[in-house]
Amino acid sequence: MGRSTHTRARYRSLPALGICLSLSACSGSAPASEAGSSQARSAPARAAALEPVTTVVLVRHAEKEEGDDPGLTLVGRERATRLAHVLSEGGVDAIYASQFRRTQETAEPVASSVGLEVEIVDARDIEGLANRLRSDHTGETVLVVSHSNIIPEVIRALGADAGDIPEEEYDDLFVVLLSGATGDASAVHLNYGAASGD
Repeated sequence: MGRSTHTRARYRSLPALGICLSLSACSGSAPASEAGSSQARSAPARAAALEPVTTVVLVRHAEKEEGDDPGLTLVGRERATRLAHVLSEGGVDAIYASQFRRTQETAEPVASSVGLEVEIVDARDIEGLANRLRSDHTGETVLVVSHSNIIPEVIRALGADAGDIPEEEYDDLFVVLLSGATGDASAVHLNYGAASGD
C-alpha cells in the first residue's frame, strides 16, 4: 500500500472545501512553473501525474433524536441542509449511507441537490465499502455518510490516517484523496456547519 498522510484543518466555509475538492481536478496538470521541467520527467512519472484521483468525502450523520433507529433533530436537519450547500457544486458522482435512518436523512439533501440516489451499504462492511470506493469510482467524487465509530475505520481502510470522532461532535468532514497511480492516500480534516462539541 502507498504512503499515507493526514492533515487537519478547521475550516467552516465553502471556499475551503472547494479548494480541497479541486485538488483532484487539478492533479493531472503541471503548474506553469513546472512546464519546462516536466519534459525531463520519466515516462512513469508523467503517467502517474495523469492518473485520476478519487475524492472521498466522509461525514458522520447529523444530530439525531433518541430511539432505536432515530431520525435527525431540527438541528440535524439544518446541518444536513448545510452539507448539501457545501457539496452542491463539488461534482458528487455517488453517495453511500448506512442502513440507518439518520445517515440516510443526512445524505438525502445532498442527493436531491445533485440528482442522485443514495446507495445503502451495511455499516459493518468497512472493507467491502473501501474496496468499492477504490475500484468502482476511479477519478470520481463520492460522499460517504456513516457513524462516528465507522468513519475513521473507513479512512484507515482506504490507507490514510484518522483520529477518532468524539461522540458529541457532528461537524467533522474528511476528504480522502486516492491516487490510482501510486496507491497513496491523503486525508484532510475539515468542519462544516455550526460548531459542535466545543
